[in-house]
Amino acid sequence: MHPEEDRWDFSRADRLVGFAQRHGMRVRGHTLVWHNQNPPWLFDGDPSREELVARLREHITTLMRRYHGRIREWDVVNEAVADDGSLRKTPWLEKLGPGYVALAFKLAHEADPDAKLYYNDYGIEGAGPKLEGVVRLLQDAQRRGAPIGGVGLQGHVDTKPIPYWPETLRRFTTLGLDVALTEVDVRIPAEPSPQDLAAQARQYRALADGCDAERRCRAFVVWGLDDADSWVPDAYPGQGAATLLDEDLRPKPAYRAVREALGGT
Repeated sequence: MHPEEDRWDFSRADRLVGFAQRHGMRVRGHTLVWHNQNPPWLFDGDPSREELVARLREHITTLMRRYHGRIREWDVVNEAVADDGSLRKTPWLEKLGPGYVALAFKLAHEADPDAKLYYNDYGIEGAGPKLEGVVRLLQDAQRRGAPIGGVGLQGHVDTKPIPYWPETLRRFTTLGLDVALTEVDVRIPAEPSPQDLAAQARQYRALADGCDAERRCRAFVVWGLDDADSWVPDAYPGQGAATLLDEDLRPKPAYRAVREALGGT
């Protein structure tokens, strides 16, 4: 979308947002600040702090103002915490210090005061050092005046029980934040047995039940429409079949489990 400093390409995003508008769908903006998939120009030339802040401001402002009123919730900062709970070592942290998270939220709020702004991360569905690290990060950002509205829990999981789910949601709601499940998939063997599919359905049901029971859980978003489009086989060799629909777009047991958990028949 922003491949060169002075060149933007909104064509694909415009098509997606236009499709959503024509079909009465909501669009979630993902993501404004991340350590991955950045264009080379962003950190080239060893930019100063002032230059990098200006680039960040221009990117966030241009993007959010273009879709003002059409994208109402954004993942502002994505995956800023490492698996051990420390801040992830990234050029953003190196150049701007730990306050870059709060800065990004302030810039996003300036660009679109009406949007709901989320911090988004993986591996925080259950108790552990990463959950604690994200809680510390959010508390620090709030002390810095960041207008954070919610936390996105990605929900990339397998079928093992998640420790202290869904009590972990309350770690965030007690901070005054909404929560959402933003990238849910449940990986199982690429050639699943009926038992694998049943275990997957139970895990999806547990995640959906947890969201449904929490008053401030605002969304349940799956990461990919069907198994043919899932990222899981590339990331987890031998694993796959992670979504609600199979490769022929047929509903799986997991689909029925989520539908029932959210009140469908």
